[in-house]
Amino acid sequence: MNKSIVLIVDEKEENEIILKNALKEKYIIISVKNNKQLKNQVERNQNQIALIITSLSLFQSGGFNIINKSKEKKMIGEAGILVIIEKASNKSEEIAYSLGASDTIKKPFNTDYIINKKVERLVSIYNYQNNLEHLLKVQNEKILSQTSKLMEQTEKLNKININMMESISSVVEWRDWETGKHIKRLRCFTESLLVNVAKEYPEYELEKEDIDMIAMASTTHDIGKIAIPDAILLKPGKLTSQEFEIMKTHTTKGSEIICNFNAIDVNNYLGYCQDICRYHHEKWDGKGYPEGLVGDEIPIWAQVVSIADCFDALTSDRPYKKAFSSKTASEMILDGQCGAFSPKIINSFKNVLPEFENLAVVYKG
Repeated sequence: MNKSIVLIVDEKEENEIILKNALKEKYIIISVKNNKQLKNQVERNQNQIALIITSLSLFQSGGFNIINKSKEKKMIGEAGILVIIEKASNKSEEIAYSLGASDTIKKPFNTDYIINKKVERLVSIYNYQNNLEHLLKVQNEKILSQTSKLMEQTEKLNKININMMESISSVVEWRDWETGKHIKRLRCFTESLLVNVAKEYPEYELEKEDIDMIAMASTTHDIGKIAIPDAILLKPGKLTSQEFEIMKTHTTKGSEIICNFNAIDVNNYLGYCQDICRYHHEKWDGKGYPEGLVGDEIPIWAQVVSIADCFDALTSDRPYKKAFSSKTASEMILDGQCGAFSPKIINSFKNVLPEFENLAVVYKG
């Protein structure tokens, strides 16, 4: 297997030596001293660089613009950016993330942590995304070249879309310390709730085919977390207001990721995925995010996934809390402690609560 290329951009020789020694066994290391050399190496190694490690000072003084323009010109694809913070401070990290850093490392370096956590994770995400893009390109070329089998190929592509979405969702869960059973629980919760909503409220015109597609699409709800830095995503304590603003972007990031899947959409699967990613944190009273939608401005499938995800989050262990019992979780939702939900959705939630409690036991993480 070919080694991935890691480009180190740092004017300080001591940083270069430490990083090169820590990473040289697993990666091809290219090191440069300034942003001019960074630009030259990007042009020379188009779409081969998996990760750029650079100091905050260089990143601020032109490195960001070079990297951004290189991405626009499709020269570095989705390469991650790891920014070195010389003097640890919340302000420095905030600046780095606001400029587009994927993650940060602080001096003095913990080289084992750099290799096994931050660098390895960012490189693996880059490789995974490149593989997905290649698979999609191959599939699209096959469809265009086989017009006589269009319907067969379309159905096949739909299954691939679903499998790809679930694969990415699994990667996100692994990164967020979740388990594969979270996906199964959420899909089952969503399907159970949708069946009751369809029965009780026919005005939503939810057919079995819609329910099946929405239940499968529900597993992609947090796909945008792949773009959230570990320091925020895995933080065991309460997020600061600035960190929470960054965390909230996983809704729009997820929607953008789905939008980039340039493929035929069978049964509106990708449309459901996009809506669910973007709107599953909207609230009935308009106090949600990212758009502050009110009432049925929120797509019904996003409303259903929102309450299903809320119940699952409450009844699961997370880095910042222990799991609540099903009884406590349902009381918190019904009492409005988790924000406002549609009265119709709340009614259906009450109807299927015994099913939720059973599913939580069957698919316990």
